[in-house]
Amino acid sequence: MARAVIMAGGEGTRLRPFTHTIPKPLLPIGRKPVAQIIIERLAAHGITDIIMSVGYAADIIRAYFQDGRRFGVRISYYHEREKLGTAGCLAHLPALRDEPFLVTNGDLLTDLDYRDLLARHNADGAALTVATRTQTVSLPYGVLEIAPPPPGAPSTRRVTGVREKPPIHISAMQVFTRSRPAPSISFPAKGALT
Repeated sequence: MARAVIMAGGEGTRLRPFTHTIPKPLLPIGRKPVAQIIIERLAAHGITDIIMSVGYAADIIRAYFQDGRRFGVRISYYHEREKLGTAGCLAHLPALRDEPFLVTNGDLLTDLDYRDLLARHNADGAALTVATRTQTVSLPYGVLEIAPPPPGAPSTRRVTGVREKPPIHISAMQVFTRSRPAPSISFPAKGALT
């Protein structure tokens, strides 16, 4: 069965002051930390080999989850000594070289069927499969439509229209599955996923 990587190294700055003392993956949802809910869902889908990439408050996260045995999984840890950016840890995990693996954030609750995602990924022979969630957000303001200046003209632009409070459709990455080797996709040693 595939492995999972839980990215749990961020500082959770948008949730301050709560995350001054509790790392975001340990913030409770009901009576359980959010990352525990994720781990239990992974285990329920047969994914029991988990690597947690930790950074901020790593000792607290490790103390809570330990080796994962009490959750029915095996957890190992990669400690980011410096900020590596989103998915930057993946370049440093040689254990992921030979089989597909699933990556999720340590604060992402989803009803996604992980087993189905992996099965579809393998059946398609894809190098990378991304599960997204699309939502529509309505802007509270009107938006100007602006025409580019004609070639050779000064940089002055013309307003050609106004759209009143238009909806915007956003597709946000939730979870992805990756197979190695995949020459068209790189995981940088430092920085965001490219």
